[in-house]
Amino acid sequence: AAATQPWIIIVLDVGGANGVDLNRVAQAAVPGAHADRVTIETAIATERVLLTERLRDAALADGVTVVVVRDGTPGHFDLAAMERWVAEVDRLGFEPRQRVTWPIERCCALRPAAGPVGIKPDGRDEPTMEHAFRVERVTGARVSGVRFHARPLFERMEVMRTRPPARRWQRGPTGRLPLPEVIHRTSPWWRAHIAGYGGAGPGRAAEVLMRAGRHMGYAVNGQWNPEPIAHGRRAWAQVLFTRPRENEAPLPLTVRVPFGEADLLLGIEGTETLRALEGDATLRVAFAERSYAVVNAGGFGDEGDVTAASEREPALRQAVRACSRAQPRLLENVAEACRAWLHTDRAVDLALVGAAFQLGLMPLTLDALQQAVAEIEHAGAGRAVDAFQFGRHLAVDARLFNRPREREEDLSGLVRRFSHQIARRRRDRPVAGRFRALARWTIEAMPGLAETDPGRAALRDFVVATYHCLQWGGLDYAERYATLITDLYRGDRGAAGRSLTRAAVLPLASAMLIRDPIYVGTMTASAEQRRRIRQMLNIKRARADEMERRYLTRFELRTGMRRYQLDLRTSDWPARLLSSLRRIVPESWRGSRRERELRSSMIGLVQRVTANASADYERFQRTLLHLHERAANDHLQDMSPSELRVMVDAEAGGELESDTRS
Repeated sequence: AAATQPWIIIVLDVGGANGVDLNRVAQAAVPGAHADRVTIETAIATERVLLTERLRDAALADGVTVVVVRDGTPGHFDLAAMERWVAEVDRLGFEPRQRVTWPIERCCALRPAAGPVGIKPDGRDEPTMEHAFRVERVTGARVSGVRFHARPLFERMEVMRTRPPARRWQRGPTGRLPLPEVIHRTSPWWRAHIAGYGGAGPGRAAEVLMRAGRHMGYAVNGQWNPEPIAHGRRAWAQVLFTRPRENEAPLPLTVRVPFGEADLLLGIEGTETLRALEGDATLRVAFAERSYAVVNAGGFGDEGDVTAASEREPALRQAVRACSRAQPRLLENVAEACRAWLHTDRAVDLALVGAAFQLGLMPLTLDALQQAVAEIEHAGAGRAVDAFQFGRHLAVDARLFNRPREREEDLSGLVRRFSHQIARRRRDRPVAGRFRALARWTIEAMPGLAETDPGRAALRDFVVATYHCLQWGGLDYAERYATLITDLYRGDRGAAGRSLTRAAVLPLASAMLIRDPIYVGTMTASAEQRRRIRQMLNIKRARADEMERRYLTRFELRTGMRRYQLDLRTSDWPARLLSSLRRIVPESWRGSRRERELRSSMIGLVQRVTANASADYERFQRTLLHLHERAANDHLQDMSPSELRVMVDAEAGGELESDTRS
């Protein structure tokens, strides 16, 4: 601290039995005479955005900066803690705690986000939820008086489970599947390579194969490489089955898979699968004329760099297609499916075993495999039977690679549920009745939309948008939106499938639903958002699941040329406070000038289309389809009014290109 040159000291805190707080130790070591030159910062190793900001600020500082980097949960650097966590998940068969963090504006989306089916456990690689206070000098015009602004930024949901999730993936009342036709049923030997196994050697997948082979009377051999490659996963294992011959010596076969002679490749971990195919000259176990592949193309939730996992996927798919037979083959994101349905990606290995069996790629009977899986579950592998059966269903039902959803409601059920949500407070019961009448009247006024699948989807979007408009500005605002859409419908063409109306539902709603703090707070605290969360995370009160929601709220104060920002972790009280203001703040005050102008421009465009649809139908159709695509991707709010005008004018001149998308 006494030196004049800047210093950066980075301390990695991986915990320990003595429980020493390195942050307090560093503060105690600062000499009082030079305390003004020393800054002590903390960051979480798994929260990369915050860590990068801390290191960048430290590099630009003049004095001494001490950055205490703490491990995440579970530990990425504390190997003992990491192994304990993995062992606990394997014992239970599900993750007892799961955490998801997302931008708060996601609750304003008219359609639930269509992203990966899984959820990231324990907040790895998520937006930071750290307290922060900043004072910044503002450039531009000086602010007269004092301006105060509050807005929720992120929402974090943490789910605590004591019981495993329900088996919602089973098809039919009993979940029975037909037995497959075995491809290698007459082969004298059979080889399998397992890339990236989990558990102690030889791994659960190889252990199941070896046990099942012995139950069927095969001569079974195996070998494995226990080199660690990630959390609780190791390099590879290989299994060899040979048919015993009476009064003859065993076949002179090596246990190790020769080049290109694997009958089955089970690819659990992507990098290790690539290594088995082309990255390691000592492996290269698969050949396109011989080998079959059942591969997980997705990344695991505990991978440090999710971006690297997604960048690896095209190369993985290309290598698997080049080195394995086309049919049957499974090359999908099994890890995400396991996180969504089984609440852990530790089940990928046994799910791949089940999928390979259902595709007929194993010379094993169902009874032998089920006995082997039951044995390892009895030995401590939690829910191994469920993981195996889930993999069998994955092989025949591609719908399981999508997020689990509740039974989709019909329009009358959707209107009824929204009405019940509005009527929870006694003073809003008359509003609920008027909303129900408005929704039913507008649905009956647009019968042509119910004739096609796109039209029925637009009707559903329309009902959801009307409910959101009610939450934004009351019943009059919802009626204004509904009137604009029904007027457009009357001038639309039935022969074209009412394409103008279908394309206008989302853009008009997106422009009218300005995402100011009041609207964001209203939707955050709404019963509809709680329902969406419970559905997405498969939270069941009957199974004693508990959920805790926390928010990162930004409070901003501007005065003169300075801006004071406080990011604070809170419960939902700021959202509820903002929600209460929607009955007080006038509509003309809400949103920025750009957002209000965009709303006016979009309303004017819809009115113009309504009045002139018959004269220039195709041009208006192209314009609204481009806007619909933006709204469906949740990008329309980023447009400026001038950009909208340019788009309309370009369509008028026939110059809009097909790539006008954000």
